[in-house]
Parts: sequence; C-alpha cells; structure tokens
Amino acid sequence: MVQVQIIQVVLVGNSSSNTTATLSNDEKEVFDLINKQRTNNGLVALKMDSEALNVARIKAKDMVTNNYFAHESPIYGSPFQMLNSFKVTYKTAGENIAGNSTNSGAVNAWMNSSGHKANILNSSYNYTGIGVVSSPKYGKIYVQIFLGK
Repeated sequence: MVQVQIIQVVLVGNSSSNTTATLSNDEKEVFDLINKQRTNNGLVALKMDSEALNVARIKAKDMVTNNYFAHESPIYGSPFQMLNSFKVTYKTAGENIAGNSTNSGAVNAWMNSSGHKANILNSSYNYTGIGVVSSPKYGKIYVQIFLGK
C-alpha cells in the first residue's frame, strides 16, 4: 500500500489574493531540491505559481498519455505556446523535463546538464510550477516551468 502525504502550500497567481493548493510529495520534494540548488548558489528561492503548477502538471500528463518525451507537445506546441494558450503572463520563461525513477535523480540529471542547470540557476526566474506524473516508461515524468515576472 502506498502512503501519500498531502502538503499544503500558498501559491502565487495572477489574482489579487493568494490561494492554497496541494502539492504531491514528489512535487514538494523536487521544489525543495531545486530551491536548495538555488540558495546554495547565492540565488533567492523560487515561489510556487498556481498557473505554472497547472501547466506543468498538464504537460507531464500529456507526455505520458501521448507517449512522447520532448519540449514540443503534439497537442500544446512549444512551452511558450502552451503558457500563452493557458493565459499565463510572464517576462521570461523556461522548461525542464526529465524521466527518472527518483526525485533526486531527476534534479541531479538536470544539474549535470548545462541547459537545464542554467534554467535552475537563472536569476531572472522567480516563480515555478512542477508536475510529476507516474510513467510506465521512465518511472516518473517531471516537468518544471520557470517564470520571470
């Protein structure tokens, strides 16, 4: 039997009031691991954005459902097209994707890839959303959306 712990966090979105939403254990652990990398490198921690969280979850599910592994979705297009279609506002944006069996493995893989590491340590990003979905092919699919607002 798998035990799931629910973690409540305050999310920041475009509305004038913050909302509380639930992150899965996986999403919360990846969020914490990413912010540890940022603070260890002298950067401020990212804040969780409700709209980016929604897009990251949808993209992760899309990758599993449609059996692909790419930044370009056959349904939603590029990460920027997807953000725009969901009416997410941003000045700068980026996306990291991974397929891995563990949360730390996914973050370590990103940190060992120059492009993914650059997204994690980009000081122009101040918000994020993370989606983690079970995958029969990889164990888990990870999508992290970065936003600079």
